[in-house]
Amino acid sequence: MTTPAGTDAAATAGDDLCATLNGEAGRELVRDALQAYLATRRWFGAKESRIEGVDLTCAAAMQRGRAALCVADVALAGGVQRYFLPLTAGRDAEGADIIGHLPDGAALCDGGTDMALAGDILHAMRDGALLEGDGGAVRFEGAGIPPDTETPRPLAAEQSNVSIAFGRDVILKIYRRLRAGPQPDVEISRHLTCAAGFAHAPAWLGSATLTGAGQEPTTLAAAFAFVANRGDAWSHFARRLDAAIAGDAGPADMADDAALCRLLGVRTGGLHQALAKTTDDPAFAPVAVTQDDLKSWVAEAAADVEETWRMIAQAAAGSGALADLAGDLVAARPALDAKIARVARLAPSGWRTRIHGDYHLGQVLVTEGGDLAIIDFEGEPRRDLAARRAKMAPLRDVAGMLRSLDYAARAAVLRADDPKAAAPVADAWHAAAAQGFLAGYRSEMARSDADPDAPLAAALLDLFLVQKAAYEVAYELSNRPDWAVVPMAGLLNLANAGGTS
Repeated sequence: MTTPAGTDAAATAGDDLCATLNGEAGRELVRDALQAYLATRRWFGAKESRIEGVDLTCAAAMQRGRAALCVADVALAGGVQRYFLPLTAGRDAEGADIIGHLPDGAALCDGGTDMALAGDILHAMRDGALLEGDGGAVRFEGAGIPPDTETPRPLAAEQSNVSIAFGRDVILKIYRRLRAGPQPDVEISRHLTCAAGFAHAPAWLGSATLTGAGQEPTTLAAAFAFVANRGDAWSHFARRLDAAIAGDAGPADMADDAALCRLLGVRTGGLHQALAKTTDDPAFAPVAVTQDDLKSWVAEAAADVEETWRMIAQAAAGSGALADLAGDLVAARPALDAKIARVARLAPSGWRTRIHGDYHLGQVLVTEGGDLAIIDFEGEPRRDLAARRAKMAPLRDVAGMLRSLDYAARAAVLRADDPKAAAPVADAWHAAAAQGFLAGYRSEMARSDADPDAPLAAALLDLFLVQKAAYEVAYELSNRPDWAVVPMAGLLNLANAGGTS
């Protein structure tokens, strides 16, 4: 185990917890208690699958042997999933997430919720530590991490990661599900901070990366600048919509919301311009859109929506309002298919660049100063790492945000005591919000070569809107049938008009 001079977070090889976990008692604990523990975690991505085995590797020790940075390879029927599992051992484990007990009676705890260990990880980033163990090495790096930080506190539970705030200075994010190769969240944030100078996303401050012979580097954790905020844009607009529907907000409030949506468009355009800057880094260098790209996007969208059409046809065979809406969609399919196919007939223009990839109102913070900050660049969870790192038309992000604005409006109607009376208010809000967002985006991108010419831009936006709404329909029919009316109505609006549903 090696660290730079002055680093106090490490110990020597053969540390107690690592040695215990590598022994027979440790393997028995992993086989029994750890498997049961994993199945109950929000961040475990295979709750419906039977765990066939867990192979736990101690990558490095911390806290002089009382903590271990471990990787769990979970064997499932469909393959192996890898998770980051920092572990701690102690006799005073009150309030900790206890996995089981070691032979000496000490509690084995999930270190992802251990605030002392979080502090040590942040300090290791600040100090540039290198911790080596039998399972490889963990390399820490950082820039701009304050020498003194406030007491850490966990933020609201996330589905897939753990976020810990150090006062109003730093957010430490621990990534649970691991995939070999660059983590897009860290890769893009670092590029925006260090190369592009984009000021409207949390600055990258540091990373912890697992390395090993014959293995691709894997990001375990990262630190970002804390953004003082009033919450995410979804929550902000939900409150505003509820007030408008209740009659507690008037035209001036709607104008304020439209202005904030215009700013959202400006910030989105700024992000896309930052990601389109010329660079020698091949991971971020923009490339010109080709005819083959257009054909590929058409084929991908057509394949994505095919399963949705099967589900819509099944819904149309039922009865009630949902069946009626599904029937209208079946009749409108030719118009939607034409929107997808149209793209392949146009001349290519614009650039492919890195994009956000999972862009919606929940990925934007409303800052305390009334500005907006874009967060969480991991990409769409359902896509593999290569797809999330692929260069794409930035208009895919625009379509994602337009769909999110539509969802915000329709969700407010579903929450309302009188949905029929609420619908016209939500419709007016949505029209102003979408118009403001697009106006802000287009004004910001007008001077960018990344933006395609007008005919292709309109066609690509329609294609991505259809593709996104179709995915939403499939998701809602499978998981929340009562919500399926939201994206189904969006698809129908696209068929009848087009552009901003």
